[in-house]
Amino acid sequence: AEDTSNALLARADDTSSSLLARAHETADQLAARANQIAGTFEAADQKLAARAQETADQLTARAQDTADHLAARASEIAGTFDAADQKLVARAIETAQSLAARAGDILRNFEGADQRLGMRIGESAEALAARASDLGRIFDAADQQLVSRIAEGSEALSSRA
Repeated sequence: AEDTSNALLARADDTSSSLLARAHETADQLAARANQIAGTFEAADQKLAARAQETADQLTARAQDTADHLAARASEIAGTFDAADQKLVARAIETAQSLAARAGDILRNFEGADQRLGMRIGESAEALAARASDLGRIFDAADQQLVSRIAEGSEALSSRA
Protein backbone atom coordinates (compact mmCIF):
# COMPACT_ATOMS: atom_id res chain seq x y z
CA ALA A 1 0.00 0.00 0.00
CA GLU A 2 2.87 2.24 0.53
CA ASP A 3 3.98 1.53 -2.99
CA THR A 4 0.55 2.44 -4.25
CA SER A 5 0.55 5.55 -2.15
CA ASN A 6 4.00 6.49 -3.43
CA ALA A 7 2.91 5.71 -6.98
CA LEU A 8 -0.15 7.86 -6.52
CA LEU A 9 1.95 10.62 -5.03
CA ALA A 10 4.43 10.34 -7.88
CA ARG A 11 1.62 10.34 -10.36
CA ALA A 12 0.04 13.36 -8.63
CA ASP A 13 3.45 15.09 -8.69
CA ASP A 14 3.84 14.25 -12.39
CA THR A 15 0.31 15.47 -13.12
CA SER A 16 0.91 18.57 -11.04
CA SER A 17 4.23 19.21 -12.80
CA SER A 18 2.59 18.53 -16.14
CA LEU A 19 -0.31 20.86 -15.28
CA LEU A 20 2.10 23.48 -13.98
CA ALA A 21 4.21 23.24 -17.14
CA ARG A 22 1.05 23.42 -19.24
CA ALA A 23 -0.16 26.42 -17.19
CA HIS A 24 3.24 28.16 -17.69
CA GLU A 25 3.14 27.35 -21.39
CA THR A 26 -0.44 28.69 -21.66
CA ALA A 27 0.49 31.77 -19.63
CA ASP A 28 3.52 32.37 -21.88
CA GLN A 29 1.35 31.95 -24.98
CA LEU A 30 -1.29 34.28 -23.53
CA ALA A 31 1.40 36.83 -22.58
CA ALA A 32 2.90 36.59 -26.08
CA ARG A 33 -0.55 37.00 -27.64
CA ALA A 34 -1.34 39.90 -25.29
CA ASN A 35 1.97 41.53 -26.27
CA GLN A 36 1.13 40.94 -29.93
CA ILE A 37 -2.35 42.49 -29.44
CA ALA A 38 -0.83 45.39 -27.47
CA GLY A 39 1.67 45.93 -30.30
CA THR A 40 -1.18 45.87 -32.83
CA PHE A 41 -3.13 48.38 -30.73
CA GLU A 42 0.00 50.53 -30.32
CA ALA A 43 0.59 50.46 -34.09
CA ALA A 44 -3.07 51.29 -34.74
CA ASP A 45 -2.90 54.06 -32.13
CA GLN A 46 0.22 55.48 -33.78
CA LYS A 47 -1.45 55.30 -37.20
CA LEU A 48 -4.56 57.01 -35.79
CA ALA A 49 -2.43 59.66 -34.08
CA ALA A 50 -0.45 60.22 -37.29
CA ARG A 51 -3.67 60.42 -39.34
CA ALA A 52 -5.25 62.74 -36.76
CA GLN A 53 -2.16 64.97 -36.84
CA GLU A 54 -2.17 64.92 -40.65
CA THR A 55 -5.88 65.79 -40.69
CA ALA A 56 -5.34 68.55 -38.11
CA ASP A 57 -2.44 69.93 -40.17
CA GLN A 58 -4.59 69.84 -43.32
CA LEU A 59 -7.47 71.53 -41.50
CA THR A 60 -5.10 74.15 -40.08
CA ALA A 61 -3.62 74.78 -43.53
CA ARG A 62 -7.10 74.97 -45.06
CA ALA A 63 -8.27 77.33 -42.31
CA GLN A 64 -5.19 79.51 -42.87
CA ASP A 65 -5.80 79.52 -46.65
CA THR A 66 -9.43 80.44 -46.06
CA ALA A 67 -8.46 83.18 -43.60
CA ASP A 68 -5.88 84.53 -46.07
CA HIS A 69 -8.46 84.46 -48.87
CA LEU A 70 -11.05 86.19 -46.69
CA ALA A 71 -8.52 88.81 -45.60
CA ALA A 72 -7.54 89.46 -49.22
CA ARG A 73 -11.20 89.69 -50.26
CA ALA A 74 -11.96 92.01 -47.33
CA SER A 75 -9.04 94.18 -48.40
CA GLU A 76 -10.38 94.26 -51.97
CA ILE A 77 -13.84 95.20 -50.71
CA ALA A 78 -12.37 97.90 -48.47
CA GLY A 79 -10.44 99.24 -51.47
CA THR A 80 -13.63 99.26 -53.53
CA PHE A 81 -15.47 101.15 -50.78
CA ASP A 82 -12.58 103.61 -50.44
CA ALA A 83 -12.58 104.25 -54.19
CA ALA A 84 -16.36 104.70 -54.19
CA ASP A 85 -16.09 107.00 -51.18
CA GLN A 86 -13.45 109.10 -52.93
CA LYS A 87 -15.63 109.32 -56.04
CA LEU A 88 -18.62 110.37 -53.93
CA VAL A 89 -16.54 113.02 -52.15
CA ALA A 90 -15.21 114.31 -55.48
CA ARG A 91 -18.73 114.44 -56.91
CA ALA A 92 -20.06 116.15 -53.79
CA ILE A 93 -17.30 118.78 -54.01
CA GLU A 94 -17.95 119.22 -57.72
CA THR A 95 -21.69 119.56 -57.08
CA ALA A 96 -21.11 122.04 -54.26
CA GLN A 97 -18.83 124.13 -56.48
CA SER A 98 -21.36 124.01 -59.30
CA LEU A 99 -24.16 125.02 -56.93
CA ALA A 100 -22.04 127.84 -55.51
CA ALA A 101 -21.27 129.11 -59.02
CA ARG A 102 -24.94 128.86 -60.00
CA ALA A 103 -25.99 130.61 -56.78
CA GLY A 104 -23.51 133.40 -57.63
CA ASP A 105 -25.01 133.68 -61.11
CA ILE A 106 -28.53 133.78 -59.67
CA LEU A 107 -27.48 136.41 -57.11
CA ARG A 108 -25.89 138.56 -59.84
CA ASN A 109 -29.03 138.15 -61.96
CA PHE A 110 -31.20 139.23 -59.03
CA GLU A 111 -28.91 142.16 -58.29
CA GLY A 112 -29.02 143.21 -61.96
CA ALA A 113 -32.79 142.83 -62.05
CA ASP A 114 -33.05 144.74 -58.76
CA GLN A 115 -30.92 147.58 -60.16
CA ARG A 116 -32.95 147.70 -63.38
CA LEU A 117 -36.18 147.61 -61.39
CA GLY A 118 -34.90 150.38 -59.12
CA MET A 119 -33.94 152.48 -62.14
CA ARG A 120 -37.31 151.86 -63.78
CA ILE A 121 -39.12 152.73 -60.56
CA GLY A 122 -37.03 155.91 -60.31
CA GLU A 123 -37.74 156.76 -63.95
CA SER A 124 -41.43 155.97 -63.48
CA ALA A 125 -41.53 158.12 -60.34
CA GLU A 126 -39.86 160.99 -62.19
CA ALA A 127 -42.24 160.56 -65.14
CA LEU A 128 -45.23 160.45 -62.79
CA ALA A 129 -43.96 163.52 -60.93
CA ALA A 130 -43.49 165.35 -64.24
CA ARG A 131 -46.92 164.24 -65.42
CA ALA A 132 -48.45 165.23 -62.06
CA SER A 133 -46.76 168.62 -62.38
CA ASP A 134 -48.08 168.95 -65.94
CA LEU A 135 -51.56 167.94 -64.74
CA GLY A 136 -51.25 170.46 -61.91
CA ARG A 137 -50.39 173.20 -64.41
CA ILE A 138 -53.23 172.08 -66.70
CA PHE A 139 -55.67 172.14 -63.77
CA ASP A 140 -54.29 175.51 -62.66
CA ALA A 141 -54.69 176.88 -66.21
CA ALA A 142 -58.17 175.37 -66.48
CA ASP A 143 -58.96 176.78 -63.05
CA GLN A 144 -57.71 180.21 -64.15
CA GLN A 145 -59.76 180.00 -67.32
CA LEU A 146 -62.80 178.95 -65.34
CA VAL A 147 -62.27 181.77 -62.83
CA SER A 148 -61.85 184.21 -65.73
CA ARG A 149 -65.01 183.03 -67.44
CA ILE A 150 -66.98 183.07 -64.22
CA ALA A 151 -65.72 186.59 -63.59
CA GLU A 152 -66.59 187.57 -67.17
CA GLY A 153 -69.99 185.93 -66.85
CA SER A 154 -70.52 187.66 -63.53
CA GLU A 155 -69.53 191.01 -65.00
CA ALA A 156 -71.79 190.44 -67.98
CA LEU A 157 -74.64 189.54 -65.68
CA SER A 158 -73.90 192.51 -63.48
CA SER A 159 -73.85 194.84 -66.45
CA ARG A 160 -77.21 193.55 -67.68
CA ALA A 161 -78.83 193.83 -64.46
